[in-house]
Amino acid sequence: MNTGNYHALTTVTLEGPCLPTQPIELPPIIHINDPATATFVDFERHRPPTIPTYRSLGDARAEMELFNLPVLLVTDIDKHVIGIVTSEDILGEKPVKLSQEKRIPRSEIEVEMVMTPLREVPVIDAQDLIHAKVGHVIQTLRELNQHTVLVIKANQLQGFFSASIISNQLDSVIADVLSNALSIAQLQRDLHA
Repeated sequence: MNTGNYHALTTVTLEGPCLPTQPIELPPIIHINDPATATFVDFERHRPPTIPTYRSLGDARAEMELFNLPVLLVTDIDKHVIGIVTSEDILGEKPVKLSQEKRIPRSEIEVEMVMTPLREVPVIDAQDLIHAKVGHVIQTLRELNQHTVLVIKANQLQGFFSASIISNQLDSVIADVLSNALSIAQLQRDLHA
C-alpha cells in the first residue's frame, strides 16, 4: 500500500476530561402545541430499533429496554421491515393466548407470532408533518385507535410516533384521552385538567 500521496492529519492534546457526543434525545417535556417532530422518533437521528422475526419475546423485551423504546421494527432475513412489535404485544394477552392455543411455552414464542404486519400499521407521509403539532398526532392516534403510527418520506421508513412516548413527554397519561377526546380543543382541556 502506497501512502506517499497522503499527509498525516494534525492532532491535538486534550488538556482535561471531555464528554463524548451524545445522540439527539427527544425533549423530556413537551406541550400539545409543540411541533409534532418534538415527539417523533426520527431514524435520521436515532438508530432504527429492529429485531428479526425469529427472535424470542425475551429478546424483544431486552431490545426494547436497550433502545428505551416501546416499539421495535420487525425485519425479515433480508433486513426489510415487515411489521412492528410493541411492548403490549410481548407483555399482553397475545403471548398468553398463543401459548395456550399452540401448547408451547412462552420461551418458544417468536416475535413473528405476535407482531403486527406492516400492512396493518397506519402510516403518515412526512410532508404532512411540516406544520403538524403534537395535538394532531394524538388526535390521529385516537381516531385510528392505535398506539403507534409510522412515518414515511419518499417511500422510505423515516420513523414513528408512539402514544407511550408522547405520554412520557407530556408527563400525562394519554390512553384515556386517546379514547375519549373528540377534538384538539378537547385534548387541550383534558391534558391540562
